[in-house]
Amino acid sequence: ARRLYMRDWPRPRDMFYRHAAHLVATDPLIAEWFTARGARATSIHNPLVAPTAPIRSNRTARKRVITLSRMSSEKRVEWIVRAFAALADRYPDWDLEIYGHGAQRNFLEHLAEDIAPPGRIRICGFSHDAFGVLAGADIYVSASWIEGFGNSIWEALACGVPVIAIDAGPSISRLVRHEVDGLVVTDHSVAGLTTALERLMSNESLRKNCASHASEVVERFSMQAAMQQWDELLSPFRTR
Repeated sequence: ARRLYMRDWPRPRDMFYRHAAHLVATDPLIAEWFTARGARATSIHNPLVAPTAPIRSNRTARKRVITLSRMSSEKRVEWIVRAFAALADRYPDWDLEIYGHGAQRNFLEHLAEDIAPPGRIRICGFSHDAFGVLAGADIYVSASWIEGFGNSIWEALACGVPVIAIDAGPSISRLVRHEVDGLVVTDHSVAGLTTALERLMSNESLRKNCASHASEVVERFSMQAAMQQWDELLSPFRTR
């Protein structure tokens, strides 16, 4: 985790961060990295709004794997399509729904048509109602190459949806507690993602157990805690 994919980041002499009054990172390890290079850094997680009422489930007889993502190379939605397609025949009561937009949409649509059974992978476009999309979902998947925090992961957990996420930065293993509310995939490959996906798809008991703990993320990373940290950080500047 301490690598943070930062080996190619700018060297300290090339950084403007050191000249900022303060720098806010979304994870303590990222803040530590900047502090070690001369910046004044603090960690504050993204302040996200929790569901205001119990999510009305739109659960059907079919089970749903969901991802909400920009359709671009760094998000690796292609990996999710390939992983699900490899399992589709063995799990005929499951579907994959992909919400978002981006340059790879046309490619992903053709890929799904080529490698998955008809109608089992749906490219649904962008939605402004993340909680509505996640209502009744059985699994949420993130295959991003790197994540600063993972807002959609937080939203899925807040809706009680178990998450499978590739270890794409230090915040992932803080958001997703491995085998508690989801699975963290350390094997950065389609095969590693496929293995984790099959594990949850095939194990209803594990899915239900993870789902029962998922919404705890609302307290672990609450809006109130984030805003209090921002208030403490900014209060000295208000008196100047």
